Amino acid sequence: MHSSLFSSAHVRACAAACSLALLVLSAALGGGNAHAEEKAAPPPDYAAVMALKTAEKYAEAETAAQALVKARTQAQGAEARETLQARILLAEILRKQVREAEAEKQLQALLPVVTRICGAEDRETLRCQSALIGAAGSQGRYAQAVEKLPALIALQTRVLGPEDLETVSSRRRLAAALLSQGNLAAAEEEARQVLPVCTRSLGAESRDTLETRLLLAEILIQRSSHAEAETLLQELLPLVTRVVGAESRITLRCESDITNTLFLQEKYREAEEKCRALITTETRVLGAESWQTLNDRATLGAILCREEKWDEAEAHLQKLLPVTTRVYGPEHPNLVNIQSTLAEVWFYSSKYEQAEKQLRLVIPMQARMHGPESERTLWSRIALARVLSGMEKHAEAEQEFLQVLPLYEHAFGAEHLDTLSTCYSLALCLMEQDKMAEALTYARRARAGYLKTLGKDHPTTRTAAKLVKHLTQLTDKA
Repeated sequence: MHSSLFSSAHVRACAAACSLALLVLSAALGGGNAHAEEKAAPPPDYAAVMALKTAEKYAEAETAAQALVKARTQAQGAEARETLQARILLAEILRKQVREAEAEKQLQALLPVVTRICGAEDRETLRCQSALIGAAGSQGRYAQAVEKLPALIALQTRVLGPEDLETVSSRRRLAAALLSQGNLAAAEEEARQVLPVCTRSLGAESRDTLETRLLLAEILIQRSSHAEAETLLQELLPLVTRVVGAESRITLRCESDITNTLFLQEKYREAEEKCRALITTETRVLGAESWQTLNDRATLGAILCREEKWDEAEAHLQKLLPVTTRVYGPEHPNLVNIQSTLAEVWFYSSKYEQAEKQLRLVIPMQARMHGPESERTLWSRIALARVLSGMEKHAEAEQEFLQVLPLYEHAFGAEHLDTLSTCYSLALCLMEQDKMAEALTYARRARAGYLKTLGKDHPTTRTAAKLVKHLTQLTDKA
């Protein structure tokens, strides 16, 4: 059974949560309408706040932005254009600190005022809309982001131009939202289309171009293009380190993605060592409760699970749960990922009742966040079926397997490894109920798929072949 975090489904959950958290638009400083002040350079105090934000000194930037909002409100009024611009910047800084709900509340109040004062197609209005959509996506409302971003991108393209930073950033955000939804083909297409635009308009070594390349690598990880993803990440790491520094957030994010590729190649010890070192650096540089630190702490729990260090994994994840709940809220995708991994630990530890309870809690949340047919939701349903089998509730498990199998086939194909794994598990479930002929049908499907996908010498293929042989013998005797 695949790990709940590092299966193709759940690397996406972590990678998508990292991507969405970083994809906040840079503050718009230029024009877009006929106002004379729009063409003027921003005042030094605004530029100073922007410099703090760019340097990732978010606590200082927030304090400076609050002072800027107060000063401009007193000098020019609460609805002056420059005051509204400063308030949008403050909300963007809150988003950088993963205070998405707080930022969203401010942006919702700001948008109608900015629209009325500046106009529906003004740069600041579009910037406010973009930040608001980003806040929704970062809180797990991916469908909302995917629904609203195309219209915003079309408007930005017409008003600002296709190579404007705001337009490019929105397109990158759309790719990230599609990734988080599990629409991998569309996510890759969007990322590959926007990358040359970003490179041409902003430069090959601009931060936005580097983030776009990193996002593409994360999409490739989810598409199981591990070799291509690893090559891209290994090319990126020295470049990102040179351009933005060894301890920049984007550099640490690149290190995190490399750790994920190690795990997917079953290099567990190397992945654990790298992950522990990364967490130490992130804790020192970003803080123990930064989103990146928490993400990699969750990753470590999944690694321990796959290394069969059940007690250590359980203790680690149990300690992480309340911190993640406090930072993100009770239904954030990152929290759900941890709960899913913990359910897997309990399954492997034969703590079936705890695992069942946890999965029944997780599955509805995943269905709301990602859709009832998303890979993450389906994986958890398969995990639930396996738990039920472990509890000898075979009839109930069979129904769950039979409901999920066609959904997997429709979404990912008949030869997807999770589809084949479901066939194998269903065969075992049917065998436990003495339904040997039906069990043999699904075991043969699993074996044929593994032969084609993994080859005859792979351990998984050999295991499926042994089951087919056993069931054939039992069927012949009957």
